[in-house]
Amino acid sequence: MLISLATPFVGWRIESRKLDRAEESDKLRALREHRQALVKEWREGLHDAHTQAFDRQQADSPPPARGALVGHPWFESLRPLLDLTETQIFQLDYGFADEENVVLLAEEISRIERVWGLV
Repeated sequence: MLISLATPFVGWRIESRKLDRAEESDKLRALREHRQALVKEWREGLHDAHTQAFDRQQADSPPPARGALVGHPWFESLRPLLDLTETQIFQLDYGFADEENVVLLAEEISRIERVWGLV
């Protein structure tokens, strides 16, 4: 008699745990996909910003009123994760046509990607 009363509870408990694991797995998958999309957006933004800054430099255009990075949505989503000082970010922003600044930011994106376990 006791076994017949406990059996549904045990079955329910097992199914509940399966659903909890499936839900957790879905959340982790969604987080990973979101992070992959962010990294892709950052790399595309990096490429576009560098191309524009390089083109302006080659055309001897006057420098823009603001830098190449600050204020752009892709950079602002990256900025809190950067392991750089505000001075370094300022130098990146206004010296973005220089290859070394592009490499520095690309290395930071790669570092974040490694920390997140995407590579």
